[in-house]
Amino acid sequence: MELKTPCSSSAVDGALRGAFIGLCWGLVIDTNSATVESGVIQKATARSSIGVASSVGRAALGFSAFLGIYNLVSCNFETIRGRKDPFNNFMGGAAAGALFGLSSKNPRTIAATAIGTGVMTSAVTMLQLGPER
Repeated sequence: MELKTPCSSSAVDGALRGAFIGLCWGLVIDTNSATVESGVIQKATARSSIGVASSVGRAALGFSAFLGIYNLVSCNFETIRGRKDPFNNFMGGAAAGALFGLSSKNPRTIAATAIGTGVMTSAVTMLQLGPER
């Protein structure tokens, strides 16, 4: 008998992984964008360092929220349905995508973001599972 990890643990795992990914993303991407402005490389100052730290924090929080919600919803759908298939991942991706679509306050944008993210996450799952499923 296989022991199932509780969904809350899966959500925390996703959030921690997301925070690490966001930290790396922010350090690599935001550091470069903060030091190069209009094609001119600027000398690093305390003010630009605060801006980079803020950007890194936002990236870490965003990735953390996305993966935490994705893992929580996907796990709960798997538990409720009793099946491990791409539909669970679609619902997790849709929930996480809808959260980020809320910033637009436009229902069509929210729906498009949710559906698009759900399709992408389920497509990745189908590629991982292979042709046998």
